[in-house]
Amino acid sequence: MDVAPPPLPPARISGFLLVSLVFAILAVAVTAALCTTEDWVPVPWQRLVLAFIGIGGAGMALVFGAIVLFDRRKGWPVAIFVAVISIAVFCFLIPQLPRTLNGMIGPVGFKMPDGMVQANEPIIHGKNVPTAAQARPLLVAWGEEAMVRPYEEHGHHNAKWDELARQFIRGMALEFCGTYPRPGLEELRPLAAELKRRGCDDPWVLFLVRGLSDNDPDFPDAMRAAAKTLIDANYAPFPLWLAHAETARPEFEEGPPPKDKADPAGLEALRAALTAQPLKQGALEAWLSIFTQEPGRSVLQREGDEVCQALESIPGMPEWFSLTVRGRMEIDRAWAARGNAWANSVSGEQWRLFSEHLQLAREALERAHKLAPNEPEPTRALITVELGSTNLISMRRRFNAAVANRFDDLNAYESFRAGLLPRWFGSEEAMLGFGRTCLATERFDTAVPWQMLRAVRAVAEERDHPDRYYTSDDVPWRDLNIMFNGYLAHDGPESKSYVLSTKLVLVAKAGHDNDVARLLKELNYKVDPRAVDDWHLPRHWVGGMAALSGPAKDLVSAAQDLHEGAPEQALQKLLAAQKIGGQPPAALEYIRNSIAELQAIIALRKAPWQSLTPPPDLAGWKKESGQWTANPATGITQFQPDKSGALLTRLEPIGDQWELRGELTMFSPGPAEIAIFCGPPDDQKQHSFSLRFWTQANRTLGISLARGFGEDPVSKRDELKRPVSFLIRLENGRLLVKSDDYEWFLVQPLPEGVTLDKNSVLSIGSARGGFADLMIRKLEFRAAHSAAQ
Repeated sequence: MDVAPPPLPPARISGFLLVSLVFAILAVAVTAALCTTEDWVPVPWQRLVLAFIGIGGAGMALVFGAIVLFDRRKGWPVAIFVAVISIAVFCFLIPQLPRTLNGMIGPVGFKMPDGMVQANEPIIHGKNVPTAAQARPLLVAWGEEAMVRPYEEHGHHNAKWDELARQFIRGMALEFCGTYPRPGLEELRPLAAELKRRGCDDPWVLFLVRGLSDNDPDFPDAMRAAAKTLIDANYAPFPLWLAHAETARPEFEEGPPPKDKADPAGLEALRAALTAQPLKQGALEAWLSIFTQEPGRSVLQREGDEVCQALESIPGMPEWFSLTVRGRMEIDRAWAARGNAWANSVSGEQWRLFSEHLQLAREALERAHKLAPNEPEPTRALITVELGSTNLISMRRRFNAAVANRFDDLNAYESFRAGLLPRWFGSEEAMLGFGRTCLATERFDTAVPWQMLRAVRAVAEERDHPDRYYTSDDVPWRDLNIMFNGYLAHDGPESKSYVLSTKLVLVAKAGHDNDVARLLKELNYKVDPRAVDDWHLPRHWVGGMAALSGPAKDLVSAAQDLHEGAPEQALQKLLAAQKIGGQPPAALEYIRNSIAELQAIIALRKAPWQSLTPPPDLAGWKKESGQWTANPATGITQFQPDKSGALLTRLEPIGDQWELRGELTMFSPGPAEIAIFCGPPDDQKQHSFSLRFWTQANRTLGISLARGFGEDPVSKRDELKRPVSFLIRLENGRLLVKSDDYEWFLVQPLPEGVTLDKNSVLSIGSARGGFADLMIRKLEFRAAHSAAQ
């Protein structure tokens, strides 16, 4: 008789499963703690311990879950879920170990260079991560609506300039949006000059043209005048707001932000501009870019609370946008409160205000990020908040979040690299390491690998003598060549001309003559305008490089070495170089110009230096405006402009080849200038040139070369010693201007329309009206024609 088998025991939940769940919960809790801000777990060894606990918990959960699966007891689906959670915990916690280990082993002498762990962390990038190229059409559409359409509807049209005006406005729109790639100011300035030459009289176009000359001494007054004309023309909303913003900007730059000085008309124009078209993604992004550059940035600094209230009052305005603008405003206020001094000279009160404003910025930006987690600007701005308040680990976390929203958010890369500077949390090795990390993405369809070059330039700029860095063995040429070749092999955002031009500049700085000659020939001796703008190349640079890398390079190099000390020998070298065949036209032109310059220098050095200090009664000089006093015994000439300026003209001609030297002092706390004029005795305003040394109220020193008293100026500015010692040389229609060891202009052609000859006269004074006290000391000259006489 068959006996029935005993019944199976009832299925029950395994105790192993419960243990697995407990370990999984522990691992998830640790992971959550490490995901929060570092303020919760600030000490590296604590974070390391937690990471090991989490990894151990995940491992134990995985082991006990596997036992449940093999035991085939009830609860196997839960065991599989625990296994998935455990693997996810592993993936998060294991990369945490090298970061925390670096913080622990540093104190015992085994620390990597500062910032290397964060700099070397790979940049996660997938094909689905948005890029700037995808956002660009939206920004272009905003530019068409906000900037081009106003010209179409309100502009002064003429076939002579219409298409050129549209091209120029579109280029300016890309500059305002900060989108990439964009034409660059070096390409826009020739368009602006051509618009003026063709007689364009549209107030919107001329307003934008005027805005390109923010280095000019007359910029504040000229911009106010251009803005007033635009406002009076009752143009479209965005141009009107921009005009109001620019009208107030120079006033702000002349001192600390005024209190309670909101511009009601400007705020109304802002509301109108923001409601003139639907608040789509492109429009919001464009406005955020505008508020981070001038004049929007100054508007926020001056009346930020009123601007934020205006934004909040607009129906349909996304809250994240208003919060982001407020966060940016608080960041600027924080740094304004701290100042630019070294940390050890910042007062306690400054640090308190700095921290308070950064905390307000953090709160606003984190709220904005929660409301719009896919928007790049809030997380990008939080990188700067972390720079001033926490550490590089937090900065990298914010950076990761920003590039997850837009892979090639270049502002995020710039902000994070700021934290890698040696003066902050990093080192030169970390900056270069971050460049290599960017290069390793191989995303040559974006500007991310180009950050390798940005890192190299940042390292050079940290050195006392930046140009010497490029000739050293520290330059990572292998990485740079990989970058250049990558862009040349891909149809990326950088044009072939720009890539080759940039490489040309680098190899020229390094003294690689063969590469210089090859690249010049490949570029047909024409450097991309954007590279000229990036590296501030002088006009004669291409010719000089062609000569220094060609068949006569040894003679040209020797002539350069002898130029100041032995010009006669230098001249003989160049005359010999001129006879060598096989040189490109650019090199021969450079040699011819250098020969003419040396001949003028030799002639000038044969002439004695003569004092130009007028006698007390100003005999031999013609006073046209201003109040003047002079003392030949001390070599001091003092003057005070009246409302129209100041002008004192020497009656005896100085000619068209001369040198001038002296020392300038501007005592005014506000804007002031001292100018040198040279031109025909009866036509100073039309066919002379002016060389104006000037200061703004913020004590920035600049120089401006223009036709007449300020037409079509070429301006530069920098921080220099005061008083200003200068040397000016005029020869063959070109100027050299030095101040101490700084070269303002080198072989600079005179402005178009200037006519000089042996009867040209010299004037001193100021093209700017006012009541500043100005002084010229030990003014001396020597002229080539005087020696001939």
